[in-house]
Amino acid sequence: MGEVISSSIFLKAVLLVPWIFLLYIFGPYINMYIGIRSILPYVLIGLVTAQMRNLSMRILAGQMKIGQTAILRVFEKLAWISSGLALANLDYGGTAIIIGFIIGDITIVSGALIRMDIEFGKLSLQRMKSLATFGKYLFIGSVSGYMYSWIDVAILRFFVPPSLIGAYEVAWRIASLSLLLTQAIRESLFPQISDWYETDKTDLIQDAIYKWTQPPLYITLPALAGAAVLGKDILSTFF
Repeated sequence: MGEVISSSIFLKAVLLVPWIFLLYIFGPYINMYIGIRSILPYVLIGLVTAQMRNLSMRILAGQMKIGQTAILRVFEKLAWISSGLALANLDYGGTAIIIGFIIGDITIVSGALIRMDIEFGKLSLQRMKSLATFGKYLFIGSVSGYMYSWIDVAILRFFVPPSLIGAYEVAWRIASLSLLLTQAIRESLFPQISDWYETDKTDLIQDAIYKWTQPPLYITLPALAGAAVLGKDILSTFF
């Protein structure tokens, strides 16, 4: 486990360097597109903290501490929403979204560090090759997920000011609380399936897929009805 953690951290750091360099080079264009002066440092910090969050969640899942990732997700959302709203009320504008994002990431990373069994080992080139090979199969799915989450914000920037985008993003994050069950099932099911596959327990895999892919379907319609009935009151509470 120590070899995996050390190799993962090193590989993450190496892959981050070219992205940080590109963001620094195109910093003026990023500031102009977002419409907020000196936003680049927050973007760079947010990029690093996001990668730390993803890695810490994967390590917890790999250590089969799945139940602890769910509560961390809740605290992340609450930290993001509360800090973003507080900063927006202090006239931070669109910067409040990114700062809230960073605070949410720091919250989840801090909680993960307390809960995980940290063990470092020697760097392994073979292990890094294995991780890179596995990662390329997840690349397309990850990119499509990020595009789905952020393409609307990118397009809206051409039509509305950053302050309105901030309100839109906070509203979306409030609505995304209804997706916590789906995220929790995904985070917990796949590491367990991997463990069962290694021990040739395919019958347990079949039962788990049948059992745990149904609850998200059952809550979709109630969540939609609840949003239609209570959405205005919930948003008025936050805004």
